Amino acid sequence: MKRLSCLWLCCALCFAAVLPGQPEAHAHSLVAAPAPEPGYAKWGRLAVTETMKRYPNTAIIDYLHVGRTYPAPGIAQETFKLLLKKNGRIWAVYVRIQFEQTSEKLIRLQVDEAEGTAYSSANRFMSPMILSISISAAMP
Repeated sequence: MKRLSCLWLCCALCFAAVLPGQPEAHAHSLVAAPAPEPGYAKWGRLAVTETMKRYPNTAIIDYLHVGRTYPAPGIAQETFKLLLKKNGRIWAVYVRIQFEQTSEKLIRLQVDEAEGTAYSSANRFMSPMILSISISAAMP
């Protein structure tokens, strides 16, 4: 009888730990920690904001971080490709942002519009001919 009581008590405690109303019992195993923000996120937001300013009433339908390069000592460049759509036309815009690595001071923001390619989901990030509309930004 004592053995049966112990068995019942153990079962009751196990079930109580997983019943609703006891979230703290297993919260650590159910909640994933948020992923850290990538280092280029700040510059990606700037690329999207500047693209939206230059192309008002245009939808950004896709976004790609192409990568980071180092064109000169102490200078970094982030490159993004945004796919835009307006009135049935779809085209890509490349945004290149140069900045000082240590201070993260913006040096230059350049926008290149890709023309001459009919985009589909299969080839949306292939390299098309580029029509350069270089724009330098003196931002604080």
